[in-house]
Amino acid sequence: MRPRERAPRRAGPRPRTGPVLALAAAAAVPALMAADSRPQEWPSPPEINIAESVHGIPFEEPEPFTYGIPLDTFIRPVRTEQVEAGVTTVSISSDVLFAFDEAELGERALATVEALAAEIQGAGGTVTVVGHTDGVGDDDYNAELSRDRAEAVRAALQQELGDGTAIEAEGRGAEEPVAEETGSAEEIAAAQAENRRVEISYEGR
Repeated sequence: MRPRERAPRRAGPRPRTGPVLALAAAAAVPALMAADSRPQEWPSPPEINIAESVHGIPFEEPEPFTYGIPLDTFIRPVRTEQVEAGVTTVSISSDVLFAFDEAELGERALATVEALAAEIQGAGGTVTVVGHTDGVGDDDYNAELSRDRAEAVRAALQQELGDGTAIEAEGRGAEEPVAEETGSAEEIAAAQAENRRVEISYEGR
């Protein structure tokens, strides 16, 4: 007898286990992510613990700090007055009367001269106006500048006092300093400011 032939197997769809497992895993990921994204609830700490955890920072107000610079180095009187042998000499700082390197009186300077004219009113003799500069610069230029400044003050006084009062003006440049321009930079600057002046002298009052 011949052996019985086996019937051929029918070709049919095989079970696809790989894709099924992949789809199942993909479906599970959003669920896991949703579970992880949920806010985790922590127990609230007691209020007493919160109060104990807050500490203030101590603050101490700093001590006031000042520079030890003598004020008299920078502060100079804008006007001084001296009376000798019946002659009154008023010295006014040129820094008050004039701008730097100028010989024209400003409004503030004119007010100063007007007040001085009221003091001179009625005085006898000739009123003299002398201009002085510091030692910086050319001697001839300083002499001219001091003369122009003295003339500006003279003209302003003449306008206030009238033609009946004799007033003379002259400039002496840096020939007659009242302070020595030596020492530190601050001391030199202070001395120069003191030497820049206009002196008005008159008899009686």
